[in-house]
Amino acid sequence: MSTSNINHIYLTSNTEYGRLLVQLCEKSAKCGKNVLIITQSRTSLSDMLEKHRSSGHFLILLLSDIESAPRHIVELYECTSMPDLIIFDLNSIIVNLLRWPVMQQRNTETLVRNIAKCAAAFCSYRQMVQQFKEQQQQKRKQEQLQDMGSKAKETMIGKDKQDDKKPTKKEEQEAIRSHPLNTIIIMPTDTYPLSPAQFKLLIGLYFYDNVCHTDFARMVACIRDSQCQD
Repeated sequence: MSTSNINHIYLTSNTEYGRLLVQLCEKSAKCGKNVLIITQSRTSLSDMLEKHRSSGHFLILLLSDIESAPRHIVELYECTSMPDLIIFDLNSIIVNLLRWPVMQQRNTETLVRNIAKCAAAFCSYRQMVQQFKEQQQQKRKQEQLQDMGSKAKETMIGKDKQDDKKPTKKEEQEAIRSHPLNTIIIMPTDTYPLSPAQFKLLIGLYFYDNVCHTDFARMVACIRDSQCQD
């Protein structure tokens, strides 16, 4: 995995991170990056981002329930443009799950299974986006290197015969515009309804390559450079 394609987990003990997310999204949009937010929160986050919809850089998937969430997440691949920053607010899904009386009446095993299905769906979607970006990057690399080769040959017309000039490694890197994918999964510090062992297993199965953070500012610092590069 490229160092520019870094996945993060933000562990939080509350739901008061909407303002911080908005600031991160605004900075990413200023760099021309597309931002996707997957959440079940109907509070400040969706309201604060509503004013930015016209910019074309923001998309919010507001989930209605945990049962249909996996299908809606996977369907994103076919109906939206490829994002550069994905924020998966799993914490909001779990919080809403525990608030509904109907859900509270269900056994813990069912709740855990629903959470795992959401995590699996997001993991599949993220992988599809990453594969698409890697294919596009490789295609762009081939096209630009071919263009560089054609220009090099043109400069040789009418000159003494020379060895074919090949682009240097630095020229190859500069010719490729990087489109890194960064993801943030927001998860609660309180593992319930998962047991600590199930919580660890969930991360191990689906988010094993994610860097865990409890400090939002430090997490943002980790992705700032890659989001504003190129």
